[in-house]
Amino acid sequence: MLCMQILVVVDSSCWRITFTECEEHQMTMQCLDDNGYDRAQCEKFYENYRNCKKFWSWIAAERKRRGITPHLPAPEDREAVKQEYIHFMHKT
Repeated sequence: MLCMQILVVVDSSCWRITFTECEEHQMTMQCLDDNGYDRAQCEKFYENYRNCKKFWSWIAAERKRRGITPHLPAPEDREAVKQEYIHFMHKT
């Protein structure tokens, strides 16, 4: 799971997370290209992409709840954060 996210300021009080730079998103789009845009052929890619989005959205919400900024870690810190939270999520 190497999903990358970009935070975009919508207004001063609101953040939106987009996932178009996510590796899983790119893999899903490539699958669609390769299979004539037959979504059924790419369901595993969609599932992986949804899991990735869910995981990093949960990370951002959890870090916000804990008062950790930035809510979404910098790209160079994500692997360590991912390992920390994967272990935490398996305990719940």
